[in-house]
Amino acid sequence: MPLLFNAGKARIRGFEAEASYHAGGLMLDGAMSILDDQIRSITPIPGATATVAPGDDLPLTPSFQGNFAIGYEIRAGSRYTVTPRFEGSYTSHVTFITGSVPEIEQKGYFVANASLELGIDERWKVQAGVINLFDKRYLIQGNASLGTLGYAEKMYARPRSWYLQLSAAF
Repeated sequence: MPLLFNAGKARIRGFEAEASYHAGGLMLDGAMSILDDQIRSITPIPGATATVAPGDDLPLTPSFQGNFAIGYEIRAGSRYTVTPRFEGSYTSHVTFITGSVPEIEQKGYFVANASLELGIDERWKVQAGVINLFDKRYLIQGNASLGTLGYAEKMYARPRSWYLQLSAAF
């Protein structure tokens, strides 16, 4: 019979910032976050073996994340605009469960996206883009029970993909 208990005490401290600059057709955007997380204490549970220890990282709390985007809107006659855009994001080392299980931890990674948008009469927009431009393979989730059931599972992000989008303002 599974029993659930509070694990103990943990602490998360952090800082985040974002900035945006748009002038003329130029668009610059960026953001970052810094996290300091730590399991401070573990509640002893009679008959159970702890799989985490004070000092371990909390799951899904990378110490650094940052992103940026640059785009430029170009007028093409009186009715049209063309806007190329490039975006990038970096995520530092991520653990997916408490305790250290290197088989399902993700080292820091960078992912880029790019798009091209055609604006028509300030009402219609057609946008084509590529997500995961450099086809980076990285984990988005993981789970393991190596000590009891002998398994580790990994879930990866989608490979490079493209899209086409039509939108209208009314």
